[in-house]
Amino acid sequence: MIKSMVAALLVAAPLLAPQSVSAQECNCLIERVDGQTVRSPGCSRPDLVCSLELGAGIGDIDLREFTDLRDITVYIGNHASPTFRGATFSSNATQFSLLNGGGGVVITIIDDQGTTRTMGPGGGNNPNGIRAYNQELQSCEGTCTLWGPSAPALLPVSLLSWNTKAYDNYVELRWSTMSEKDNAYYLLLHSRDGRTFEEIATIVGRGTTDQISDYTYRHLAPATGINYYRIEQIDFDGSNTALGVQSASWNDIAAVAMRSATPNPARVGDRLNLNLPGTEGEVAHLIGPTGRVLGEYRLQGGGFTLPELAAGTYVVRVRGQSSRFLVAN
Repeated sequence: MIKSMVAALLVAAPLLAPQSVSAQECNCLIERVDGQTVRSPGCSRPDLVCSLELGAGIGDIDLREFTDLRDITVYIGNHASPTFRGATFSSNATQFSLLNGGGGVVITIIDDQGTTRTMGPGGGNNPNGIRAYNQELQSCEGTCTLWGPSAPALLPVSLLSWNTKAYDNYVELRWSTMSEKDNAYYLLLHSRDGRTFEEIATIVGRGTTDQISDYTYRHLAPATGINYYRIEQIDFDGSNTALGVQSASWNDIAAVAMRSATPNPARVGDRLNLNLPGTEGEVAHLIGPTGRVLGEYRLQGGGFTLPELAAGTYVVRVRGQSSRFLVAN
């Protein structure tokens, strides 16, 4: 969905602030080394960068994959000419800083219709100068875009709340929206360190609605300690909007109650016995290494047969009690 620029400030915009991740992992440096353009590891997730620096002499470079520059300063060396997408999010703390005078620098902003806006170093209040553009950015209230730096952006969802809460056997994710437009689904991701995230679930969105929508998801296999969760909203056209990161601290109390799943390690096709009295006919949840529920199995004779699984550590959970076991090749 094309991110339209309108002059109506959404009350939920502050809730969509950029995520906070490790500085080492989110500082993006792009430079020329031995005639090649090289990107630092922090550039691997363009939507999550916390700083962006373009080295001198890199010339023309397409950076339209950087979709969220809210609160980001972009440092630009001499003879570097980046192109950004007009729908990229910005805020009043987004700035373009020229290093060593900015000789030969040209910034290009291109909208979804192919119309471009170009800016050079320019002195004073030159309307085509980067200094004047930075002043426009500073006038933004809430979330704006690079194409309309002083006009609030119409976001695909208007987020009312987004929080997590740890329970004995799971972590619950809850979020609510005031309205949605062309919302296909939400992508839920989990991390144990706040840097590397893995997908755990997709939740179908409500398409287009002006009604309040509430969502809940239970993560049945959190890690002991602090768990980080990120939500990304996906439009029908594949456009992605990050809705922020929340965390929850969880202790695996239930794991103490059931440690005796056998055999351990197990192999594909083995019968996994839970050795837990009174569970005949109960449903066991098989949870993969990333926390995704892989399947539900009704217990017969105290266990079930393992399906095709890759080698790794898995969790089986029954009636709020869990056991970790290893699947070997």
